[in-house]
Amino acid sequence: MKIIHKSQFIVIIPLLLINSGFALTNNEITKICNKKKESKECIRKLKIRRYNLNSGKPIEIPVIPYKK
Repeated sequence: MKIIHKSQFIVIIPLLLINSGFALTNNEITKICNKKKESKECIRKLKIRRYNLNSGKPIEIPVIPYKK
């Protein structure tokens, strides 16, 4: 009985710890980019980043420093 519980524990824990990234949908991309002046360029860049993320390639994420 203990073996069954241990095997279930070993199978369930990795499923809970999966770190999967979710890419933006087309609607979310357009909502984000409508606020910017160059919306077509923004949409193109975000779609390229989404494709690279889904392909497993690393993407660049700009870091903006916090100002008090």
